[in-house]
Amino acid sequence: MNPFCGGCKQATETERTIKCTICEANYHQICVSLTVSDCVKVKDSWKCPKCRVKGRKSDNTITPILAAGTDTTHSACASSATGTPLPEPVSHQRPLKRAASGSPLADINEELDSSSPSIFSELRLLRKDIAEMKSTLLHLSEGIDKCNNRLDSYECRIKTLEEQDMTISSLHVTVAQLKEQLNSQAQAQMKNEIEIMGISEEHGENLIHIAMSTATKVGIDLAANDIDWVARAGQRKISTVNSNLDSKFPRPIIVRLLRKQKRDEMLQAAKSRRNLSSEGIVNAGSALVFVNEHLTKANRLLFREARGKSKESGFKFCWVRNGAILLRQAEGKPAMVIRCTSDLERLFGSIQPTPEDSNFSAHH
Repeated sequence: MNPFCGGCKQATETERTIKCTICEANYHQICVSLTVSDCVKVKDSWKCPKCRVKGRKSDNTITPILAAGTDTTHSACASSATGTPLPEPVSHQRPLKRAASGSPLADINEELDSSSPSIFSELRLLRKDIAEMKSTLLHLSEGIDKCNNRLDSYECRIKTLEEQDMTISSLHVTVAQLKEQLNSQAQAQMKNEIEIMGISEEHGENLIHIAMSTATKVGIDLAANDIDWVARAGQRKISTVNSNLDSKFPRPIIVRLLRKQKRDEMLQAAKSRRNLSSEGIVNAGSALVFVNEHLTKANRLLFREARGKSKESGFKFCWVRNGAILLRQAEGKPAMVIRCTSDLERLFGSIQPTPEDSNFSAHH
């Protein structure tokens, strides 16, 4: 078998070929303009262009190109002997239509004509596929545009939320500052007030007399004209069992003095006298009495939290002075002022608890 294409004379090993059923020559499918489906259909009866040309010719003498070595002189002599005029040499005649139709180019054109329906069909399918691809790409492009629009909308919303978050954070800081200012102002208004705790409540009690008796017991001479006003703090606590006054948790007595100096003297005297009792102040049974500075609700809760944290962390001193909460870790250490809960978190976040809690001292 000839390993070369009968058309392009190139090797046929690496490409699809078709074999002529007459001369058994191999041709590349592309050289004879055949598709794969066409080759399957005509494989058993296919003839190469040369064999088809030979089959259509009835007389080789009218071949437009004479073979090499043809003796034209002999033919001319034979013609003159018979008196017949010699015809014009074939090489000088115009090509015959039949010869032209049998040329390789005409065969290729004929093959193209025969395969045109298949090519056109494939082109139509290709155009259809391209149209579908364009439609799909258009749909995808529209989807991408929608996604981009949604992303832009989300970015705007996120930016707005971030700005709102910054505003809210700023407002939280402002509110905290305002609360601290209001608490400081409220505490400043209590600078002349003391709080007496542990005195049981009685019907028809004289609170001014109780305040003066308490001052006398701690060694301070307190007259009625030194007192601005005195009252029990909060609502009266009624027992749910017998509707009597609950003496177990009596309400504290708030005393406002006219002079801060007198208040400081009474607080200092009360601190120097431990285990102060209500005996001699009221007729009820004896109970422990505490005299402290009057604090706002926020400062009272903060002092309670600071006292617990400092005890857990080994601080030895926690007290209140002029409405300010103070802490000291040990003797000789500087005192630290606690103004808010964040101060406690900042202070005790890096302090490890120590077992030295027995010497803890809290003054209020």
